[in-house]
Amino acid sequence: MVFIIIIANLNADEKFSFQVKPILYLMSGIGSGLRSDDGPFFLFADVEFKYAINQKLNLFINPSFANAYSGYSITIYTYFPDYSKETIHYFRSGLNFITGILYRPYETGLRGMYIGVYPIIGWGYLSRNDKKYKDFLNLGYMTEIGYDWIFKNGFSITLGGGISKIYAIPSDSYNETESPIKIGNNLYGLNLWKLPFDLRIRFSIGYSF
Repeated sequence: MVFIIIIANLNADEKFSFQVKPILYLMSGIGSGLRSDDGPFFLFADVEFKYAINQKLNLFINPSFANAYSGYSITIYTYFPDYSKETIHYFRSGLNFITGILYRPYETGLRGMYIGVYPIIGWGYLSRNDKKYKDFLNLGYMTEIGYDWIFKNGFSITLGGGISKIYAIPSDSYNETESPIKIGNNLYGLNLWKLPFDLRIRFSIGYSF
């Protein structure tokens, strides 16, 4: 552990870091291919920014937009007086602003171990056949522990894990039975075993200077 801390402190004078989540961008490309003939394209934009306030604290800012990242389609058949078939596509989209503070217990600037706490605020909506019909406010939180590596050329990798929770507050009265998808699902985490929060893993790559 002492050796790792010494390595993390070498040349630890970077002040800025920009990163992206490659796995989510890969999902965006796959989702667009799958949905091009069956609903809207999946569009995702997410950039992480870190600023070293000092050797112990980092400011973290992460705007994140996702279009049609959660969806469901149903087909309604009518047999009387004539046979007809109608397919309805439901999708969920949203824009979130995640910001918070990273704490570096070993005073390593933008490198090494960190503990992060991030409030979430955002806006989202449900669409039905490409038309918005319900919108809502997103409020939530993320907490995680992780590690940052910065190489000599500035290339950086972040790996972390933690929990998150997003509460979706409808702008008007809403019953989730109106739609086959829930407005409270979380792009940044996965709910397992009906826990009161979602588990998440963070893998980000980028450049620090």
